[in-house]
Amino acid sequence: MDISRLRKILFFYAIFYATLIALFGVTLAVCCQTRDDNKPKRHGADDLIGGNPGLAFRPMPPDSKKLDSFLETYHNQNSFETVQNCKRNKQPDENKFCGFQVTPDFAPCTKEYRYGLGGRERGGPCIFLKLNKIFGWQPDFYTNATAPSDMPKHLRDHIAKEELQERHQIIWVDCMERFQGKFHNVKGYVSPLVAVHFERPQRGVLINIECKAWARNIIHDRVDRRGSVHFELMVD
Repeated sequence: MDISRLRKILFFYAIFYATLIALFGVTLAVCCQTRDDNKPKRHGADDLIGGNPGLAFRPMPPDSKKLDSFLETYHNQNSFETVQNCKRNKQPDENKFCGFQVTPDFAPCTKEYRYGLGGRERGGPCIFLKLNKIFGWQPDFYTNATAPSDMPKHLRDHIAKEELQERHQIIWVDCMERFQGKFHNVKGYVSPLVAVHFERPQRGVLINIECKAWARNIIHDRVDRRGSVHFELMVD
C-alpha cells in the first residue's frame, strides 16, 4: 500500500470518528440542558413503568444479612434540609418530604433485636415491605363506602373504624400495616415501609406469603407483579 493511499484512509477515519464524537457531544449537551434533577422527564402514566406501584420486600436473597445498610437511610433522614416533620394528613411544603424513620416502635424488627431473631421470646424473622417509588404518584385512599368486596373483611372493618376517627387516609397492606403520603424525588427521600414480624413460624417448613397494598388507584396483577408481592420464607 502506497503512502498517499494510507494517508487518505487515515484522514477518512479521523473525520469519521471526529464527527461521531461531535454528534455525541451535541446529544449529551441537549440532554443536560433539558434534564431536571428534581423530576424525571416522563413520569406517571407516561413513564415506561406506568403509574401503578409495585410492592417490594427486604431482605432478598442472597443479601439477607444486609438489612443494616438498607435501613441506614431511614436513620439518617434528619441530616437532609429537605426533610419536614409532618402531622397526620398534612402534605409537605414544595421541594420537601415528610420524614419517615425506623423508630424503637418497630421492635422487635430492629437491629437491637436482630430483626426478630434476637432471642427465643422474639419468635421469627422480620420482613420489610415498601412500595416502589413512582414520581408524583398520589394515592387515592379507600373509605368504608368504596372498599371493594375482594378486600379482606377484617381490613374493611378496620377502615370503617379508622374513618370515624378521620384516620383512614392510609395505603393499607393486608399484612395489616400501613403507608401514607405522596411519592417524591427530593434529596434524601425514602419510601415508607412496614415491618412484618412472623411470630414463631414452624421451622423447616416452606411458607408461601402474598401481601397486597390497598388504594383505589393500585391495581393488583400477579402476572406483572403490580400492587402485591409474593415471597417464600423458611426458618432453619
